[in-house]
Amino acid sequence: LRAKVRARVRFTKSKKVELLAKCQGLSRFWNGFTVEEMDILSEFLVVFTIPKGQALLETGQKASFVGMLAEGSAEIKIKGSTIGFLEEGDLLGEIALFRGGERTADVFSLGDDCTLLAFLITDLYDFHALHPVLG
Repeated sequence: LRAKVRARVRFTKSKKVELLAKCQGLSRFWNGFTVEEMDILSEFLVVFTIPKGQALLETGQKASFVGMLAEGSAEIKIKGSTIGFLEEGDLLGEIALFRGGERTADVFSLGDDCTLLAFLITDLYDFHALHPVLG
C-alpha cells in the first residue's frame, strides 16, 4: 500500500478481533471462525485507513496483501468503467493472490474513509506454517 494516501493504524488486538467479528457477521466468505481463531488471525493483521476517493488497489500493482473492508465502501473499476462495489465484510485482493501477483482492477474508497484489514502476502506463508488448519 502506498504510504502517501494510506495510513497504517495501530489497533489493539481486541479492536482487531472486534473488526474481524464484525466482518464475519457481514461476509459471505469470511465466516466460521471462533473467537480464539480470530485472536490468532489478529496477530497477523495490518490495519490501514484509506481516505475518500483514494485507491485501495490499482490495476497492474504488485499484490502485497489480501484484505477485507472492515469499514466504509469502495467502487471497483476496470479500464475506467465501474463493474461493482464493495461493502463492509467484502474481500479484496484475492484475485491477484491466486492468479500470480498483479492487480486486475482499480478499487477506490467511497463516502467516508475506509478501514482495511490486510494480511500481507509475505506473512501468509509464516501464518500457514504456524497455523496450517487456519491457513
